[in-house]
This record gives sequence, C-alpha cells and structure tokens, in this order.
Amino acid sequence: MNFKRYLCQEFIEAEVGCSDPTQLGQYKDRIDSIQLSASKLSDLKNAIRTDSTDVFYKASVSFLESLYSLRRGHSSWAIIKLYYSIFYSLRAFLLLEGYSIFKNGKGDIFFLECVENAVPIRISTNKIKGDHKTTIKAFAELCKSHKLNTNTIDSISVFEWAIQCRELG
Repeated sequence: MNFKRYLCQEFIEAEVGCSDPTQLGQYKDRIDSIQLSASKLSDLKNAIRTDSTDVFYKASVSFLESLYSLRRGHSSWAIIKLYYSIFYSLRAFLLLEGYSIFKNGKGDIFFLECVENAVPIRISTNKIKGDHKTTIKAFAELCKSHKLNTNTIDSISVFEWAIQCRELG
C-alpha cells in the first residue's frame, strides 16, 4: 500500500506558503483564514481526484485483506481490517463529494469543499480527535441525509459499533 502524502494536504501547504510540513503548525492562522478562489478550483479538484483514487485503493485492499484473514481463521485481524475498510471508504466518499481533507499541524483536521469562496470546516474537537473519529463525524455532519447515517446496530450508529468492534479486536 502507498502511504505518500495526500495531494490535498500539499495543496493547502502551498496555499499558506509552508514549504516544510514539519513547520505547518506555525501557519495555523493562515489555514483558518483560507478562502478558496475560483482560480484554484481546478488544482484542488485534481488533488481530490487523485487522493480519492488512492484512498479507495486502501479501502479495497483493507477489505480484501479482511476476507483473507477470515478465511484463514484470524477473526481479530479481520475485524480490524474491516474497520479500516470502513474508514477509508468514508474518506473516499467525502473526497468524491468534493471535500478535501487536511491537517493544520496542530492536531486539527479540516474539510474544505471544492467550491468558490469555501472556507475550511474544522471537524476535530477536544472530544473528537484523530483521523478515524473525525472522518466518521465529518461523514455524519457533511452527508446528513446519507442512509448509512440512519443505520444502527444495538441502538448505536453502525460507525460507533464498528469502533467498538475494532477496540475489542
């Protein structure tokens, strides 16, 4: 699997003038005030397209690895791989819906819709941290009408249920 940096992240870093990703935290104020101009839409769309392909590939590989693990009787590993498949699938869906995903170097994760004058949406909070939970929360907030947001298992969301299964695995 390829774990190169995402192009959406590199796009944001270029927009704020950050040439050293390890110093991105110093650009927090610039990131907070980004407003997507019409002249940059094409560049961001291309980054989103590439990132969505990469993330979909990760979702597919994780899913296939989970099936292989199940076949070999490794149920704990299969649960973890299925969870990753869900995470990557949600991330790919958000990208395909036109949301770029990036970090600000301070632990916050943002989503920027690829439309003129869009501003970053901060999803991560003190209670919701990390790529996985932030992606799940973003899907719930940005895709409210999606059927997956109405599905429950044992009266909890399918995503919370998947997190619990992963933590048991």
